[in-house]
Amino acid sequence: MRAAVRCHAVVSAAGYGVVMTTDDQPPSPSPTLDERASTSDERPTLEAFLDLYRGIVASKVAGLSDDDARRHLVPSPTTIGGIVKHLRWVEFGWFSQTLGQRSGENLRAHARDWEFSVQPDETLAGLLEDYAAECERSRSVAAAHALDDAVPHRRDRRRSHRASDEVCGLSRRR
Repeated sequence: MRAAVRCHAVVSAAGYGVVMTTDDQPPSPSPTLDERASTSDERPTLEAFLDLYRGIVASKVAGLSDDDARRHLVPSPTTIGGIVKHLRWVEFGWFSQTLGQRSGENLRAHARDWEFSVQPDETLAGLLEDYAAECERSRSVAAAHALDDAVPHRRDRRRSHRASDEVCGLSRRR
């Protein structure tokens, strides 16, 4: 008789995963995002690093009040909440607009500095929810493309989500 297989969800500060065990086997922890980022094939490594850094953002701001999120800690208008808000729009620009071909360039319907400004009706919890939702959309867009897929881009002609030199604009062909 075969032992029953059970799945256990594991959530920790280092990441999340699923552990599969049998009745006669104690659960062993699944690889953390750190471990997946350093031991996986290329695509899972890239995805693990993105999720690792996305999670770091959320964990670093956990517990901050809305006032803390609006506080200016440097001479510029930069705030913690503004950084979270901007990262949401970075996800949108790179994945939905560029890779998803929703725009030939990273254009927004708002001024760029608006992304760094927490509005009176915005909360840190709401900004984090928006960021998490955009990250999920980014995962969906990325999943529909191979790493070598290149999409048209007005400024750089073509971009892929594999080549960092292309993504960072270092291989501009004019």
